[in-house]
Parts: sequence; structure tokens; C-alpha cells
Amino acid sequence: MASVVLPDNEAERLRALNALHILDTPSEERFDRITRLVAAHFDEPCAAINMIAEDRQWSKSCVGCQQREIAREQSICAYVITSDEMLIVEDASLDPRFSSLPAVTGPLHLRFYAATPIHSPDGHLVGTLCIYGPEPHRFGQDARQRLCDFGNLVERELSASEIETALLLAERNEARFRTAAEANFDSFVILDSVRDEQGKIIDFVFNYANSRVEQIVALPRTEIIGQRLCELLPVNRQAGFFDRYVQVIDSGQAIEEEFPIDAPGFVPGWIHHQVVPLGDGVAITSRDVTARRIAEEESEHTQHQLQEAVLNLERRTRDFMLLNELGELLLSCRTIDDVGNVMALSLRSLLPLTMGALYLEESSGSPLSVVATWGGHPAHDSLALDSCWALRRQRVHYVSADKQELFCRHTIVEHRSESLCIPLRTQGRILGLLHILSLQIGDEPTSLDEAQRQLGMTVAEWTSLALANLMLQRELRQQALRDPLTGLYNRRYFEQLAPEILADAAQDNHPISVVVIDVDHFKQVNDRYGHAMGDQVLQATAKLLQGYAGSSTMACRVGGEEFLLVLPHTDSMAALEIAERLRSRAAEMHTNSVPSIPAISISLGVASFPLHGAAIISLVAAADAALYRAKSGGRNRVVLADPHHQPQDD
Repeated sequence: MASVVLPDNEAERLRALNALHILDTPSEERFDRITRLVAAHFDEPCAAINMIAEDRQWSKSCVGCQQREIAREQSICAYVITSDEMLIVEDASLDPRFSSLPAVTGPLHLRFYAATPIHSPDGHLVGTLCIYGPEPHRFGQDARQRLCDFGNLVERELSASEIETALLLAERNEARFRTAAEANFDSFVILDSVRDEQGKIIDFVFNYANSRVEQIVALPRTEIIGQRLCELLPVNRQAGFFDRYVQVIDSGQAIEEEFPIDAPGFVPGWIHHQVVPLGDGVAITSRDVTARRIAEEESEHTQHQLQEAVLNLERRTRDFMLLNELGELLLSCRTIDDVGNVMALSLRSLLPLTMGALYLEESSGSPLSVVATWGGHPAHDSLALDSCWALRRQRVHYVSADKQELFCRHTIVEHRSESLCIPLRTQGRILGLLHILSLQIGDEPTSLDEAQRQLGMTVAEWTSLALANLMLQRELRQQALRDPLTGLYNRRYFEQLAPEILADAAQDNHPISVVVIDVDHFKQVNDRYGHAMGDQVLQATAKLLQGYAGSSTMACRVGGEEFLLVLPHTDSMAALEIAERLRSRAAEMHTNSVPSIPAISISLGVASFPLHGAAIISLVAAADAALYRAKSGGRNRVVLADPHHQPQDD
């Protein structure tokens, strides 16, 4: 930090400061109250009233910082003394005046700072009222005015005339409180106690209620304000709420509870209740949690049903053993064909008096394809989603033998039968369908009893789990080969597949080119705009490359801001044209396709097989060398590898 310039009237200013007899005095509640109020009002962790002495900054009152004294040359407030104007620093780490100060570089991690000058009663500038915190942000004109107002309060305290200012602040705080309370998504009320002649609390009066109170109390809030609690809503005394509110006032301890309510004057449901002491009364925040409680109860009910199903299965030793074997086989499956083979084999034993089919989804929204049948089921090769009641309703569809008119369109039977369609799903997504039909023995049809239907649903759950496992494995394989930020292939995938591509090129005697791309001045983008913007630049560059990544072209992010294109069947001249188009379009992204990112440029190095090497490592090295020349030559250009480059082929 550069030396702070002293004000012209420094001597008079110091005399005025010393005349206050405030330096090195104990804390005073009247000042501490202001700093607490300021910190809370602006939602900053730190606030202080600082006096600037000859060689130090001393805090008369501070919130959020234990260090009451620092050297003047380390003080940001000293700049306010020089200018006698409000100082706003939105990000101190970016301000060369302050970026090297211990408050910025040290554990305090100061980023945002705002201060208003404090004058002595005779008009000399003696200190500041400041707020600061670790998060950089803007500080609008309205906030500046409010900080100035708080500074006026400090000055009036110094003049021992605080009453008028306190009343003004109270009015403003009241207005802000009402604005904040009305914006609250929860019900919020303030109750003032009503006491008898002996001082005992006998009731409460509604002092304030926001509009959300009507979600809890079945009355307009205009009919609530000013009314006595227990007279208006007698259940408060009957259910013990009144006594608990009195306890909160007597103990000074807040309470939090959750309870159902269905009483006159209230909207029926579950309420989450927070009661805190507030003067001679309480402030109550209430939230309707009926939907959550219903969801929890439904979840508990579902869990109970699953437990009952497990108990029933345990009583059926044979079914349990077969299900266990099926589960092990399903979890060992590595392909959809494996799942189909396991199901066809296992369900013949699990459901011996049935026939059925397993249909699975090939892609989202497409018809389901049959992958397994048993018992001679006449399955269609494919099944449209709208041909099955279970898929349309996303729930199990059971039809008894005497209601065959409710069979799904995909059900084909030549005898009386019972049908069970079970959707396979995970996380709300339909994966397939398990269709089970009862067989006919002689002239008598068999039925799908409750145990068989439950067994079928258990099989469906396990199959869904196996399919989800396969999907997860496939996703993990993709993630292992993809860069998570850009979606391009990563270096690992390139190193695995590129040698194969080059070997094919050598065998078929066709050219192949490698383009190495680097975003110019990427570190400056991160430093100036932040890493989030840097990520957007990388994503936009990746999207540009993906436009050239067809079925045979490989686009990769190989590290940091460096990318790589492998272009089969592309000689050096064609690769240069592609690289030049990429360079040109990258420069236009800011004005054309991606206006949210800053203007950028890219440098590209091009190397081709067999001109620059016979091994992939040689091509990459040649392209890297060309990229280095592009960078050294001023960036934002395309350079072809030196045809005299000596490759170090493996």
C-alpha cells in the first residue's frame, strides 16, 4: 500500500480528536448498539467505528473483528480521512491501493469495504463508520445513503444528542422490517403480552401479522390485528400454546415445535412453529408443512408395504432361493442381452404356471422392444407406449379373467387368462415392461393370485435395479472418457483411441491430421472475469469444436485451455482450412453466437500423417511445436508443423 497523504489540517484534526477524550476508552453500549445494528442492517459480518490517530487506527466499537488497533499505514479508513468522502471498495483484492494490506491477504480475507466519514462536534474529520466482509459486491446509492444516516447517528452520539436520530432510525427500521416481513414466505406475527394488576400475563394481543398469516389462521389479518389471542382463538389456551408463550418470555429461551392442528379458526394441517422472545412479547414464525408430512407418511407407508412383502417372501423358501439367485444373476449382468437371458430362464421356475415377456426401452420415448419371453408368450417385436394401460398410467395394471375387455392392446390370448403389466422404472423414468399372463390347464384357467402378483412386482423391482445398474455403469464409462466441464473426450480417451485411428490410416494409406488448439490469454480471462467466465469460454470453445466432430472426427480437451482435434482422411491443406475456419469463428463468438463471453482468440498448430510423423506421439509433438510458433508469432493464428520436423517415432 502506498503512503497515505495527510490532510492539510492534520494538526487541527488531531487536536479535535484528542479533545473528544475517546481514544483508549472502554466500550460503550451506545456505540456498540450502533455497530451491531449496522452489521445486521447491511448483512455484513463486520462493522466498526474507527478513530484515526497520528500513527494508528483505533476502534471505539467493532463487531466481527477482535483486533481493535492497527497501524495507520495499514488502514483503509485512513483514505477517508484524506478525502473526507464516503469510500466504497467493491473488491479490495482488485484495488491496487489495498490489495496488499494484511486485512485483504490475511485470515480476515477482506473484499468488500464501505465507510462514511465521522466528524467531531466542531466539524473536524476524526474517524469513520465502516462495514466490511469477505464477499465482494455492489453497494447501491440507497445503501450509501443509509450508511451515511448511520454515520450521522454516530456523530450525534459524539455530540450527546442521540434521541432525535434514534427515533428517525427507528421509523426507518420499522418500515424496512415491515417490508421484509411482508416478503417472508412464512407466517409471521408479533404478540404483546397483556398483564393484570399484579403483573401476571393473562393474554396476548396481536401487534403485527404479515399477509401469510392467512395461510395458517382462517381469518383476514385485518380482523386479527389488535385482537386478544385467547379470545379470538381459544384453542391456544386449551392446547397449551398460551402457557408455552409465557414460558418463552419468562425464560428468554426460544422454542421450536411441529404439530398437527384442526381447530376452529385455523386452516387444518401440520405447522412448524418457532417462537422467540421479543420485548414483553413473542415473535412467532409458522410454516405450513402439511405437504411434507403427507409425503413422509406416504413414504413410511410404502416402506411398510415393502417390509410386508419381504416377510411374505421369507415364508416361501423356494421362492426366496430362486429370487436370490435371480438377483445375483441380474446384478452380474453386463448387457441387456444378459438381462433377457436371465429373465427368460429364471421366470420359468419362479412363475411356472405363467407365460410372459420382458420389453425394454432402447431410447427415451421410443417403442419398447421384446428382449425375453417364457412359457410360449406370443410377444410383439415392439410395443408402443400408448398400447399399455400400465405405461400410460405408470402403475401396475392387473386384469382378472372375467374382465378381459380391460386387457391392453398388446395382450394376445386365445383362452381365458389373467394379465399383469408391471412398468419397470427408476427415478420416475420408464425403462420397460414386465408382462405376465396366466396359463390354462385343460379347460380351466389358472389365476394370478396375490402371491404371484407380488412376486412379479418384486421381480420387476429387481429388474429395474439391474437396468439402473447397467445405466450407471454405462454412464460411469462415459464419464471416465469425457471431460465433465465441456463434454468432450478427455486425454485418457485420446491416448486409448488415437493409436488405433492412426494404425487404420497407415493400413489404408490415407492421411490423418492433428490440430492442437489453445485459448489465447486464458489466464487473463480467469483473472479479470473469474473462473466461472473462464468455464463459459472453455464450454463455448468446446461447442465450436463439436461442430467439426463427426462420426470419425475426435474432439478432446487434453488439459487446461488446450484442445485437440483428430481429423481422419484429412491432409495438411484441408486441416489448415478447417483450423483457419475454427480460428475465425472463435474470434466471432463474442459478437455472433455467444455474446455472454468476452472476445477471445485461439492459436492452432497443425500436423499431418505421414508428413510429420508415423506415430501419434510424433504428430502431437509436431502440432505442439507449431502451436508454440503460433503463440510466439503473436497468437490468433494457425501454423502448420515444420515439414522438416524430425519426429521421435516409437
